[in-house]
Amino acid sequence: MAQAKPPKSEAKPQAEKPRDPELTHKYPKPVFDDFASI
Repeated sequence: MAQAKPPKSEAKPQAEKPRDPELTHKYPKPVFDDFASI
């Protein structure tokens, strides 16, 4: 699924606002780690 969605574009907004409760809820730590791996 990483190819369907640009990992860089998706990871940038998430990495910029990791403190947002909504973002944290939508993107748990495991998913966040996946983006960092890419």
